[in-house]
Amino acid sequence: MGNYGIVKEDNVKQVSVFYNDVNKQILSKEMPFVSEVFYSLQKKGCYRKQAKTVIAQVYATEKQLAEKEGRDFDVKKYESALKQKNRLIITPDRIRNVTLDIEVELNAAFEDIADSEMDEGYEYCAEKLLAIWPRAKKYIIDYLYRDTVAGVEKPEIYDLAVMTEYSLTFDALLPDMAMILHNADRYEEEISYCKDILELFSWERNDPNEFKDDIGMALRDGGDREAAVKWYEDWLSKEPDNGDCVNGYAFLLQIEGKIDEALRLVEAHLPETEPIDLKYGNLYSRAGELYAETGNAKLAEHYRKLGSKCYDIDEIELSKPAMSGDEDWKPKPLVKDKKIYPNDPCPCGSGKKYKKCCGRKGL
Repeated sequence: MGNYGIVKEDNVKQVSVFYNDVNKQILSKEMPFVSEVFYSLQKKGCYRKQAKTVIAQVYATEKQLAEKEGRDFDVKKYESALKQKNRLIITPDRIRNVTLDIEVELNAAFEDIADSEMDEGYEYCAEKLLAIWPRAKKYIIDYLYRDTVAGVEKPEIYDLAVMTEYSLTFDALLPDMAMILHNADRYEEEISYCKDILELFSWERNDPNEFKDDIGMALRDGGDREAAVKWYEDWLSKEPDNGDCVNGYAFLLQIEGKIDEALRLVEAHLPETEPIDLKYGNLYSRAGELYAETGNAKLAEHYRKLGSKCYDIDEIELSKPAMSGDEDWKPKPLVKDKKIYPNDPCPCGSGKKYKKCCGRKGL
């Protein structure tokens, strides 16, 4: 991407140190033109980090010029240069990304948590997560939101890496953090974390179901069974065809030994045409388990196979090149590392995600 000639390659890192100054300027009444440009850039499609990047680059250039010329920083020249740059920018496509120290810190923290799960244990990882999470939330709001006439535009949860040109890479780890809190018996913190996730992001293109299900199970395992049931029933009343909601509610009943009640719930929501669709994968797998527990081997095998097919399609799509152009392409088995991650299929063969099966502590 181009940078409109604002900052040369060797000055990109220098720009990042001025972001704190820019944040203060946006809120300050002493330089009202900074906030005006900040919101103007967002009207052109920039999110907050892109707008701050433009301002920081202009500010850095003016600071460098003042130092080179041996004079004081001139606010009027800064205002003129910033407004000129705003006029030149039509769309955000050519605004150069700058990697911030906070992004490096967040990536390292989340990777450490994910890598330490097996060696250090869940409690260690939970403490690390709870320490870094407030900074992660603040970063997402301060840099990846966008102010519009209609209100604040939130990012999609799995767009963070692309939005920052991969300066930020921890977005894929966010679903795994709920399991760490759960297995550390930090149920209240897990509920708070999942609610933060649901509130922080837009959900137009991605699926919030696993975070909603995590809340229900945290309520139940935390000892508030009544609140858990209410959570699932409220969710089901809003989304009566949500297979993941039915699966979660049925699992709650199943682990309490209420097999017949769980099966009636699942049977009432099984789609008649039995489409091979990932959104029904958990529901089919749950039906297979429940039929097995009631001794109906034929239906148990049928629905287990349906659930597996749903996950097989998902893995084929993930493993297939996006633009292969090869009509002879055939799906190949995915090769996984020895470590099993929370969203991997459970190696026990249930067809469920590991975190919803053998990855849950005590199972």
